Amino acid sequence: MTVLGIVFVVAYVGALFGGRRWVLGVLACSMPFNDSIVVSVGQATLTPFYLGLILYTVLAYTAWNSKAASLDRERGGWLLRGLFAYALVVTLIAPALFAGMGVVAASIGLDQQASSLTPLGYTSSNVAQMVYLFLNVVFVLRNQRDDAFNSKYVTLGLAVGILVAFSSFTGGSWLHTLFDNSPRNFYMTDAVRLRGQFSEPSHLGVFALVATVYFSAMVSRSRSVRSFVGYLVLTGMGVALLVASASGTAVVGLLVALVTIVLIAIARVGLRRPDRSLRFRIPVPIFLGMVAGFVGLCLALPGIVTSVAQIIAGKAGTLSLSTRTIVDQHSLDILVHTDLMGAGNGSNRSSSLLVMLLSQIGLVGTLLFIAVIVVAVIAGLSVASRVPVALALVAFVSAAFVSFADFASPILWTLLACALAARPNLLGARPNLLGGLSGSLRSPRPPLSPIGPASSRSPQKRGSVEKRNREPFDESGS
Repeated sequence: MTVLGIVFVVAYVGALFGGRRWVLGVLACSMPFNDSIVVSVGQATLTPFYLGLILYTVLAYTAWNSKAASLDRERGGWLLRGLFAYALVVTLIAPALFAGMGVVAASIGLDQQASSLTPLGYTSSNVAQMVYLFLNVVFVLRNQRDDAFNSKYVTLGLAVGILVAFSSFTGGSWLHTLFDNSPRNFYMTDAVRLRGQFSEPSHLGVFALVATVYFSAMVSRSRSVRSFVGYLVLTGMGVALLVASASGTAVVGLLVALVTIVLIAIARVGLRRPDRSLRFRIPVPIFLGMVAGFVGLCLALPGIVTSVAQIIAGKAGTLSLSTRTIVDQHSLDILVHTDLMGAGNGSNRSSSLLVMLLSQIGLVGTLLFIAVIVVAVIAGLSVASRVPVALALVAFVSAAFVSFADFASPILWTLLACALAARPNLLGARPNLLGGLSGSLRSPRPPLSPIGPASSRSPQKRGSVEKRNREPFDESGS
């Protein structure tokens, strides 16, 4: 067991005495440390997040009861079950059906296998990836029953990751001594670019991108000067880490995410019903801070554009880019050779999540996964408190589809769990499709009910419902 493993084992054991919220808190804190492990047995490893997810799954179905009402209908439930079932069938059949076909093995680096592939067969990676997928699907479906893992835990996990990664600016070797502990990972110890607690700079870049998009969205939801300053500082730290990582993956992902977010904003305005009006309430100090931030961004924009151009130009024609292009092309060849079925979950690696999924679980499985993402983004955008989660999910998928092939990423599945569990108005009002993106929507006041015994009781019942549903998992931006 590693030193980091001892820390998280003690944390999970202690959290058991504090109840569900403490366990979920430790689970959220483990989210940014998926390149490190708790324990290894040979080539089999266990990360802090999946240790917590195993604990969560056991407790969720044995010791914990749902404390809140379930959603009226499950979002993406049949898509997730279909994704797991299809991936399981393909993983059981494909390695035998296409045995000997050249694949990029999970235990060997991409550069080493660009010209020397591994014959397809059943491996421990198939078992591990299916276990990860099972745990994640169970986690997402269970969270829709009680919405226990809400955006407060996403905030906690991303903030912890940002603070730990930012500490690498101080120098010293303690960070890498603590986190570089997995025998299955290749850690870029000689990298000039910053990588924080991650195995390589591109992983830090993707995490920093997600955190920057999330906290910048939280800035717009701040209800006090303190929360505004806190989210603004975390956003600035995320930008600093994004620049220091010099990750081409994150830069291209950022551009794709920005285009997607702009399209969402345009769609939100276009789909707004005529009887609804936009309402903005921005405190004066926060408004002044936003103006100052905008001015600072304009002043720093030339330097940012220059840095982005240098990162993109530096990637062009490099050995890394050439290797990834070759591997991605081979993954598409696998898709064709397997008649669009795929070689099985965990059977092949690629530099892009999209291309990797096509080569592993085929066209059908990839379309199911994309459908889950679309449903999650729409669900998150329908509730104001989950808009930052939905936008962060868009940022992650944008970067992952470019060049971040990790289907078991804790960032991906925690964002999915939080977004899919988003509840519309607690009193049963139908949510606006893309509400809350740039301001809350206000519907006309409903007509008064006839005077009578039922209507006289409704105000008291309404207040009790609001109080009962708001107190356990308050997600205000303050």
